[in-house]
Amino acid sequence: TRELWVQYQDEFPAHEQWLSRYTTKSCLRGVGVDVDFVERSIQSMKETVFELTKRMPWAGQPDKKGKPYTPESRAGLFAHCAEAGIEAPPTTAKDSPKVDEWAARYAEQADFAAALNEYRSARKLLGDLTKVSERVCVDTFEDWVMPFAMKYKGAHTMRWSGDGGLNMQNPARDAKFGIKFRHIFIPRYDDTVFVACDLSQIEARVLLWEVKDGTQLDLIRGGMDLYEAHARQTMGYTDPRPMSEADVGGRRYAKARVLGLGYSAGGKTFKNYAWSQHKLELTLQQATQEVKNFRKKNPSIVRYWTARTNAVIRGSKATGDYYEELPSGEFLYYRDVVKDESGRGWKAVNQMGRGHRFFHGGLLTENRCSAISRDLVGLAIHRIESNAHTPVIWTMHDEVIVEVPRAHAEECQQEIEDKLTQIPSWADGLPVACESALEHPAVYHGINLTTMASRYEAGARGGGLLTREVVKVCGHSFMDWAAMFRQDGYYISVQGLRTMHRFHTGDLDDRRPLQI
Repeated sequence: TRELWVQYQDEFPAHEQWLSRYTTKSCLRGVGVDVDFVERSIQSMKETVFELTKRMPWAGQPDKKGKPYTPESRAGLFAHCAEAGIEAPPTTAKDSPKVDEWAARYAEQADFAAALNEYRSARKLLGDLTKVSERVCVDTFEDWVMPFAMKYKGAHTMRWSGDGGLNMQNPARDAKFGIKFRHIFIPRYDDTVFVACDLSQIEARVLLWEVKDGTQLDLIRGGMDLYEAHARQTMGYTDPRPMSEADVGGRRYAKARVLGLGYSAGGKTFKNYAWSQHKLELTLQQATQEVKNFRKKNPSIVRYWTARTNAVIRGSKATGDYYEELPSGEFLYYRDVVKDESGRGWKAVNQMGRGHRFFHGGLLTENRCSAISRDLVGLAIHRIESNAHTPVIWTMHDEVIVEVPRAHAEECQQEIEDKLTQIPSWADGLPVACESALEHPAVYHGINLTTMASRYEAGARGGGLLTREVVKVCGHSFMDWAAMFRQDGYYISVQGLRTMHRFHTGDLDDRRPLQI
């Protein structure tokens, strides 16, 4: 590895070298974890998994060899489908829309049809919670910080990717089984909060910019919502009122078209996508018609798909490889481009260590738009990190999560928005926007710190501040004290209790979690 670095370091752009170092730094720096909440969630999910297991009648029953079926046993599932007189699912692949369709069709006839996907989701959540619990260190007074792993340029499009069995690129935002996984991650320090800032619809904006759709771009530059601009230009929306107010359902439909059809999806794919991501139920005929309408109204995008395919095929004729230059000067690589012997199309190797993969114009377009978006986010991270008080704790696709001083949270929030939406010269004319929010602003899972401080000062369980001396005299651990508060109807995590201790003893500057 060192020999490769010595040989090629001059070809590694300085900005990318910085992003590589940033990736290592952010992973070692880690993120705060609400350990107490995680442990309670693990117990809750164990109970949920146990209850869901009981809804799958083959679980634990012996197979032909006398071995017990697991809840996810394909053979056990198929056998009970036959007994129940229902069709077996066409696939048992996780996250397949076909499994979702099968479950919805037969949920009333066989309860296990609905339970199967719930069980899988529950096991996944339990597994992720357990991994977090195992990786965080709570042996010392302030340590509730979890280092994590990310791969720099882990994806073909140069985006970061998850690693180490825990994907920090995609922690669930929505509650599952009453648990919001993302909310287990908290600021590392007592006097900081998170600013979560996201580049709005950036890949869809990049696509319009790449194909030079001046009409829609002008509407967006004028402040119009991207999905409304699409609806006005291609779906016949003419109401003078904003679509978000006058036609919420229509905007949802426009969003599904923009995000689902911009990369040449066919009718069947769009049908599944519309349902799984937007809960729009379409027949195959309706989905196919939407595909036709989209392509008719967006000829520049269709031409762009063709241009991308031709560029790769023609550009690889001499050497078999194609290096696609991006506006930033970076490259996407397609190696060993060949036509498939079966006549199904063209394929290439786009990541080392992996075999050939088929490509088409829509996929090539998606890769390019994703890579350009990643370049914009990477530059923004560099700008934001230039302020020592606004470290980017981690990224999720086009979103950055920044830890900022609580006392200056709103000022930092505005600064982060400004830096995220700065456009480099190579992206001139690209309209960008962002959305941001403060997370964990003086709240530990429902208890406001001011309220908790008052109760703490009152000394409900010890006649005074919860100092180490009081803890020692009373013989209670911080876990014991947290339990006592909960007995009185107040929930506060062990970290929250430590926060109160540090708040009242003036120990706020003693920052022991690892700093890079």
